[in-house]
Amino acid sequence: RRAAAETLLALCRYNLNNDVIDFVHKKGCIGFCIRNIRQAMDQPPGEVIEIFATILDCLKASCDFSQVLMEDFSSGGGYKLVYDFCIKLEKKGNFPQIGEAMKGIVDLMGDFVMHGFNSLKPTLTDGGPFQAHDFSIPVPRGNMKTVKNRDAFLVLQGTFLSSQGSHLSTCILDTILKVYRLDPANYFVLESLHTIPSFIDIMATKKDDVQDFVLKLVEFVVNDLNFVPIPEITNMGLLLERRQHPKTMSRVLNTLLKLISYTAKYQAVFRDTGILAILISSLKSYAEELSSGNKADAPPCDTDIEQAVALTSGVHSPSLTLEDVHGAEEEYIFLLIECLRAILTDNKMNGQMFSEKGGTSCALELIAYKKPRRMALRLITQILLLQDCATDFTALLGQLNARAQTAVIVKVEILNTVLGVFQLDSSKKTVFREVCGFHYLISVLACLYGSLSPRRNPPWAGVSRSDILQLVNLVFCVLTTAMQDDLANRMFFDTNIRFDSFTAPLHLLGCFRADVEVFNGSSAVSLQKSNVHSFEQDIHSLSPPSDTLSESSFVHSAAEIFKFLRDMALGISPTHSTSLLAHQHSKMAATSKYSQTHLVHPGALLCMVDLLPSVDVDQALFGRGEEEDEGREGKMEGREDDKLGKRDGVPAGEEALLRVPAANMQPGVGDTGGACKEVCEQDELLQMTYLETKKWCLFLQERVMTELYAIATYERNQQAMCQVGLPEKLLYRCSAVLANEAHPLNQCMERTFERLSYQALKPADFRNFLRLGNPLRCGLHLVKMADLQNMAALPPDVASESLTLLKHCLPPMGGSLSFARMQSLVSMTTPRDTFVLEGSPSFVEFNLSIDGFGYLFVPNVFQQSFLPHNVQAISSSTPSLTAS
Repeated sequence: RRAAAETLLALCRYNLNNDVIDFVHKKGCIGFCIRNIRQAMDQPPGEVIEIFATILDCLKASCDFSQVLMEDFSSGGGYKLVYDFCIKLEKKGNFPQIGEAMKGIVDLMGDFVMHGFNSLKPTLTDGGPFQAHDFSIPVPRGNMKTVKNRDAFLVLQGTFLSSQGSHLSTCILDTILKVYRLDPANYFVLESLHTIPSFIDIMATKKDDVQDFVLKLVEFVVNDLNFVPIPEITNMGLLLERRQHPKTMSRVLNTLLKLISYTAKYQAVFRDTGILAILISSLKSYAEELSSGNKADAPPCDTDIEQAVALTSGVHSPSLTLEDVHGAEEEYIFLLIECLRAILTDNKMNGQMFSEKGGTSCALELIAYKKPRRMALRLITQILLLQDCATDFTALLGQLNARAQTAVIVKVEILNTVLGVFQLDSSKKTVFREVCGFHYLISVLACLYGSLSPRRNPPWAGVSRSDILQLVNLVFCVLTTAMQDDLANRMFFDTNIRFDSFTAPLHLLGCFRADVEVFNGSSAVSLQKSNVHSFEQDIHSLSPPSDTLSESSFVHSAAEIFKFLRDMALGISPTHSTSLLAHQHSKMAATSKYSQTHLVHPGALLCMVDLLPSVDVDQALFGRGEEEDEGREGKMEGREDDKLGKRDGVPAGEEALLRVPAANMQPGVGDTGGACKEVCEQDELLQMTYLETKKWCLFLQERVMTELYAIATYERNQQAMCQVGLPEKLLYRCSAVLANEAHPLNQCMERTFERLSYQALKPADFRNFLRLGNPLRCGLHLVKMADLQNMAALPPDVASESLTLLKHCLPPMGGSLSFARMQSLVSMTTPRDTFVLEGSPSFVEFNLSIDGFGYLFVPNVFQQSFLPHNVQAISSSTPSLTAS
């Protein structure tokens, strides 16, 4: 055989011509050789391959003269013989010799593809739809690099379609890729065979590495040839539409994502070829499977996607037989949503089509489920970044109220999405205002009624405090970001919402006493007279009572709320924020921290002052907010407060206080702890626990006042704080502290008020400040005329008793103006600005920033000469002219 092979090759190399080819054709030598090869198929694969190599070399040599022998090989079943031999080799098993033989025969056919008598031309005349304007079909190069034998290529294509193993399929795909790379025109020459589309149709039946190789061919056409393969994309869409093989669909979706990353024009291609519609339909089918897999009595927000997939995969996807079907399904859903997100990015037409086909409502439904929630919110983010998104924005914010009261995690992720939209496109802040976004934020806080109370009663017993605090923090972050660099939003909030709207829901969170609005100085006096007088003296040190404070304590929750308000007032990001309970060794350290920090939202400081008196240890004893709420809803039937069990997550000290029967400790109106102390004095352990918690409350109040004092260091901050009425708020909420020089908060609060008075002080506030302590019984003016008019409608005896009770609420009769008021008066009237004494500068303040403010004072605008005798007069008038 080898001698005959050498003889044939020598004849073909030196003596082959048309006469020899005609003689071989007439004698039927090619057909006779094929029949002999078929009979020798049982011989070792290596010898059979040598036979094929010899006959193919002879045929390649004859192509230079005629096509006759090539046609004889085709008509004699030569290509069918090669196909049968490849399939037979694959059935013999995975042996090294068999693998080498398969690679050898495939390489022979890959080389045979380039040989033929007639040249082939591309079947496409133009690029077709979606092609670039400068695209043109490549011209064949020739020189044994262009395809001339389509029949040989069909052998490779047919063998791949019938192959069951991985090795043979990989060898064929590698050979086809080499053919495409030899000449860019080869793909277009063979395009009519629909090779790659046919591979995609049966790709799901192949191994994983074969599937990856098939999709690699698609990427080659797109990336290297710069051609949009419409048939291939259409077949990938049909494969996705069947929804039978999650792993295969995941690979297809990953390829679609790569195509979009190459160029954005594939967004339009996927829309026009139906890919977008198929993806939307798949998303809706997945949402229906989740909803049908839920139990009717289970809330959607608590549903686990793995359980839902386990219930539905057997019904809707009978072909899912992989062991890790859950993981494959989750990967498919992730890539499905990511692919939709990529298609919608900066494409209005795709976004409109997505909304019209119900994709937006479907994505909103997925928010209720744990695993796909974040992916669905990423998709919604892209929808909101498109124009005309008011309806979608309203639907997303509506999910805040549609979810259950305890669905804190869902609300956190929704607000994170809103925050991300603001960071990506600041123009959406206007849409947020138009769809009443500020009102939705208020409603989120209102739904947290009693969530931070020491008494962890339903429905908040199973909700983490840290999650609730994170939700509250996000509310303030979204609010701050919505008003940042947006004057219209800030004006809308200041005029229509106002910071007072935030104080009420914060007051009812549970970590503040809802029934305490102002400091009560009478309790401090009674405490000094009580048996716990020696313990109270330690409070004046204003240092932390212990090294650590449990995060489950209501004091810690209150400190976090104050921190959120401070960060909002100063525009501090959460990453740079510090805890209020971090002890400062000196007030100078806190003062220097904010010496050059400008106030952004001074109204938040009003909320801090409003909440300051409500930090009270008695909140741990009563939990009045929750009881009142349950009373409103009529759910107080048969409640036994004396049978309260141990609360999970409550500190040991507060747990001991919670075990005290509430029936024995109902305080009266205006009492902030008298009944509590009477009960605590009966037990030494409760007494010490009560005092330690009281110290923490006072320490937190002192830290809040220190922060206000530090913020008021900068003159611009003083101006902003005075404009929102902070001095008046301090006098209203903290008059008892300002009047009591022995109170631990007196010094810091008095210094803060003095700093604000340097900038601006209303006459009414100044008079109220001088009336602190009720000198000469001047506090009788506090009896409002409205109260007197209401008493006139009562019987004489009842009105007399009410008037007497109102007068007794005032501080006792005082003598002259206290020495502390005189010291404050001297401090308030002492000039702080050196230029007032030395002469006026050319200007006081001139800020050129976008939101800056200031008055410019130029001396030469006045109709007077600046003679030496006039300088003093102008200097004395400077403060009123240049106050900024």
